[in-house]
Amino acid sequence: MACGDRTSLLGNFRRNPKGSIAVMFGASAVPIAIAASVALDMANVSDVRSQLQAAADTAVLAAATRLAGNADDSDKEAIARTTFDANLSAQLLAELTSTPAIVVDFPSKTVSMAVEVTTGTVLTRLVTDEITLHVNASATVSKGTPICMMALHPTAEKSIHMQGTAD
Repeated sequence: MACGDRTSLLGNFRRNPKGSIAVMFGASAVPIAIAASVALDMANVSDVRSQLQAAADTAVLAAATRLAGNADDSDKEAIARTTFDANLSAQLLAELTSTPAIVVDFPSKTVSMAVEVTTGTVLTRLVTDEITLHVNASATVSKGTPICMMALHPTAEKSIHMQGTAD
């Protein structure tokens, strides 16, 4: 094939619109696949975080409820840990990087928990191999008749609004 033949072949390829959609699809397929895999991984991370938060909230509420009843001081951490473990799947329990940190402050009657978990990515191995999540929860016992209350969005205005007391 002569040099002129190659030049005319390339010129014909540039002028002919047939097949241009296939080239555009090929060029855009990789970024679209990467974006879809990142979206799937972020959905997985969001699901793991919500499961962790729910288990931590349940654990501190159980320990605070026991604290309100003036039960023995020694069992509050065990109650929180047992409740936390009971509310997580076996897979999430296996992914915990450390034991949840539980603090029971008896003078202020507050139970706090901090949890850290490292979860692997499903498809986004090019970006990172794992994602570390941190979750915190706390519950405080109020004076008066024991009631249970939880605000689901701590920064939203009027996420919980109360007037008066339970007495």
